[in-house]
Amino acid sequence: MEDSQSTVSETHILELSTLLQKIQVLLFSGATIENNTDLPQLLSSMSHLLQRQEEEATERVFSSTVFTQKQLLALKHQIMSYKLISKDLPIPFELQKEVLAPFQSEYHSPSPQLENWPFAENIDTKNNLFTFTMDPLQKINEQFGKLVNHMQHQRHALESKPLNTNYQLKAKSTTLYEKQKKTQTKLVSASRNSTTCLDTNQKYSKRKPLVNLPDKFSIHSKEQLETQESETNTNSKPIMEHFSTFISLQKKRKEHVNGISNLVIRFHNRFESHELRLRKKRMLSLKKNNEKMYLKLIEQTKRIRLNDILKQTDEFLQAITHSVFKQQKSIKKTHEFKLTNNQEHNNYYDQIHYIKETVHHPKMMTGGQLKDYQMKGLEWMISLYNNYINGILADEMGLGKTIQTIALISYLIETKKTNGPFLIIAPLSTLSNWDSEFDKWSPGIKKIAYVGKPKARKKLGLNIFSAENDCQVILTTFELATKDQQILAQVEWLYIIIDEGHRMKNINSKVSICLRKEYKSKHRLILSGTPLQNNLPELWALLNFLLPKIFQSSKSFEEWFNSPFITQGFTDQSDLNEEEQLLIIKRLHTVLRPFLLRRLKTDVEVSLPDKVEYIVKCQMSSLQLQIQNQLKAEAHVEGVINPNKLTNELIYRCSGKFEVLDRMLPKLQQTRHRVLIFFQMTKVMNIMEDYLSWKGYCFLRLDGSVKADERYTLITQFNKPSSPYFIFLLSTRAGGTGLNLQTADTVILFDSDWNPHQDLQAQGRAHRIGQTQPVHIYRFVTSNSIEEKILEVAQHKLSIDGKVIQAGKFDNRSTEKDREALLRTLLENKIMEAEKEDSQTEMSDYHLNNMLKRSDKDLEFFKQIDMEKEADMRKRLIQEDELPKEVLYIKGGKDIFDVKHMQPNNKRKMPIDQVTYSKERNSQTAKSEKSTKRICRSASVDELDLSNICDQELFYTLVSCYSEVEQCVIKDEKMGQLRKRCAAFLDIVQEDIYPLYYKIIKKPICMRDIKKRIYSGYYKSIEEFQSDFHLMFENAKAFNEESSTVYKDAEGLKKIFDAKVASYLQINKN
Repeated sequence: MEDSQSTVSETHILELSTLLQKIQVLLFSGATIENNTDLPQLLSSMSHLLQRQEEEATERVFSSTVFTQKQLLALKHQIMSYKLISKDLPIPFELQKEVLAPFQSEYHSPSPQLENWPFAENIDTKNNLFTFTMDPLQKINEQFGKLVNHMQHQRHALESKPLNTNYQLKAKSTTLYEKQKKTQTKLVSASRNSTTCLDTNQKYSKRKPLVNLPDKFSIHSKEQLETQESETNTNSKPIMEHFSTFISLQKKRKEHVNGISNLVIRFHNRFESHELRLRKKRMLSLKKNNEKMYLKLIEQTKRIRLNDILKQTDEFLQAITHSVFKQQKSIKKTHEFKLTNNQEHNNYYDQIHYIKETVHHPKMMTGGQLKDYQMKGLEWMISLYNNYINGILADEMGLGKTIQTIALISYLIETKKTNGPFLIIAPLSTLSNWDSEFDKWSPGIKKIAYVGKPKARKKLGLNIFSAENDCQVILTTFELATKDQQILAQVEWLYIIIDEGHRMKNINSKVSICLRKEYKSKHRLILSGTPLQNNLPELWALLNFLLPKIFQSSKSFEEWFNSPFITQGFTDQSDLNEEEQLLIIKRLHTVLRPFLLRRLKTDVEVSLPDKVEYIVKCQMSSLQLQIQNQLKAEAHVEGVINPNKLTNELIYRCSGKFEVLDRMLPKLQQTRHRVLIFFQMTKVMNIMEDYLSWKGYCFLRLDGSVKADERYTLITQFNKPSSPYFIFLLSTRAGGTGLNLQTADTVILFDSDWNPHQDLQAQGRAHRIGQTQPVHIYRFVTSNSIEEKILEVAQHKLSIDGKVIQAGKFDNRSTEKDREALLRTLLENKIMEAEKEDSQTEMSDYHLNNMLKRSDKDLEFFKQIDMEKEADMRKRLIQEDELPKEVLYIKGGKDIFDVKHMQPNNKRKMPIDQVTYSKERNSQTAKSEKSTKRICRSASVDELDLSNICDQELFYTLVSCYSEVEQCVIKDEKMGQLRKRCAAFLDIVQEDIYPLYYKIIKKPICMRDIKKRIYSGYYKSIEEFQSDFHLMFENAKAFNEESSTVYKDAEGLKKIFDAKVASYLQINKN
């Protein structure tokens, strides 16, 4: 049915289109109803056809509305297309084809009637209904022109007709064209204006403003205003002219000033750039050691200050050279050897060392072969001997200064045929080492150790200087050289050799005055690994002892060479720039180079293992902080730390250094590293002995009280290949020099010395020739204490030594470029920079393990040791809430530590075991008490003041209930070990880890908070105390699930706590 309806509608459309084409063609040809009979027929046919179409449309509306299969498919394609378009997606080509298929019109054959129509030859009936062979507009215009011509022709024809009514109407109708045209134009224009928006060009459509005629009053007021404005303008005109003139003058003046300032700035910029170029040239010539070019550049720049520095230093150098020649000539008169070379040399070093000699290895030295650098040291000392000057052998510790000195004595005896006598003055700790080295290297040299008791020394003195005795070398100490000067100073020594010569740094000391004035010798030699420890006057003191006629004035020496090393107290005029510092230090190096030989282990001994130093920051415990704060205000310390002389195994937690050491030593022992620990105070060594004995470590101790023969025994015991000793305790001053302990590869500086070279000497006991393992040095420094200041001062002293001694490269091998590079680095403060760490940060196991490790395997082993220690739930350091209340609190519960309240004369007393760590002592304590001397002493129970606690019975109750919860343990089902059930309740929950906790729990609390409240007197009743514990347990149960361990621990601890509180309440009732 639908197909038939669509076919009928399409037929109607074709018929209508055909009729319209015929009607339009007739109209174009000028046909009307009157003059054409076909036009009425076509119009009636079209009306009839439209009526039929309306009837059929009505029938279709009332017919069935069921979709056909074709319509459903078209609707489906349209829906799919709409969905794709709504999602801004492209429509596939096949889908487009299906959607557009109903709208693609088919070709219909033209009506056969068109062939008989006029103009049919111009119509393309196959493609378009109105497609013509010519332009349609042109065709319409032609048709319209024909129509107008036809009308005019008809009007002329009617004018000749008789004047009846019918002809008159037709004649007048032909004249209506012009009027209709004008009327149509007006209608179109009016309709356009009525249906479009107004614009600016349509002036006639705008409303014109109403014009109000002014009255007399407004005219008068307007005239007055105009008069006032004119008067104001007349009066202000000169003012404005003056203002504009002033502004223009100021602008010109500003431009003039800016022009002058720009000229000045450009001048200074050119001057500075010129000065910078000249300065670079001067620095370059100074680096290349080209003095002529440098002096020429200084003359060009007219730098008065540099000229003065050069002039004064040149005068000083000339004076030293003249003094050296004078001393050489004075010695030449009495010396048996004659000068063989009198040629003058321009070089300052060559002028002093102008006699050169090629040396060979002494045959007397049968103990071994000297190394290359040791042979050069022997050659340098022989050059000093040949040129009648003295010097300092300043090789770094461990390079064999003792062996080189023995080689010098052997060479002089063997080659120069001089039997001495030689006097060697050394510290008592190194005297045995000198004796053994002589026996090992040159057993043919006759020596005597001048030591012992006064009677024995008196006999030795008589035998030494008898005619029968041909002793060549005398060994003695600084103290005996001063005490027995009447015996030892009688001889004119060929050589006086001072070992550890920095003992002579104080020119006013008793030893220095005695050796300088009482002892006579032809030659002097100082052995010191640290020739400059604190300042330049100390270095001058050594040079004055060696060459008193050359280095006479300490004032002039310090005045010209100490300026670059002063860091405070400068004025603007005396401050030195980099070039002046460099110039003065280079001149100082020039002065010292002939008299000083310095080699470092890194330069000459390539096979020596590395040395690594770590600064271990140790955090102070709460007890240390309290005592330090009190000592700053009060000078009393007696009876504060341990008034009853009672202690236990947890005492090491009171010291940050002991706590770090407690973590280090087990790891070092199990990885088979041997340790040297250096101390400044013997009292601390006593405490360390107790600690090591308690821990069961095998150790040795050496301090100033150990005798000389015992020292040698201790060193031998420690250095044995199968030695059981793991640790060697040494005092820095007594055991830091002259000892060979290279069997140890770890050095711990428990506290630093004010003199950093003492610490370097201590490090040299292990890091020396013969060491096969890398040496690790650990320097303990307590955070926020005086030790940080000591370290800072020590680094400043080492910086002076670096600029004067290290940068000088006094090894007779380094080039000027090497010296310049090192000095440049030192001047830029890039040496001895300690690694800065946060002083408040605790030394974690991770950082400590990285310091201790020697290989990656050690890290895994250290982690296992740390996991075993994690079973102890206590903090590493003693906490504030663990301290006895007598230490923390005074009247009113104030958190102030005061010694005055610790005095023994108190009224109210209590047993000490109620407030110390007695509850933390385990079964192992009883075993250690029997084997340890000082750790566990038997002492009667003393009593302390409890006047600060408001209610003594309440305090006991609270402490007992708290301890009951704290000591509760249970076996862990997973680990199979005992654990404390209160571990999760000790500290407050961290908000950054569990932010949800603080949204659920409104009043968080932990056991440490409760403990602080106990000792501060916060609780006035047992109910307040009980409510805080219940709040803590309820918080844990509210946040955790019922099956969790924390939930179960909260329930179990609550039962134990409530039972304990109930028992105390029952006792109080009874």
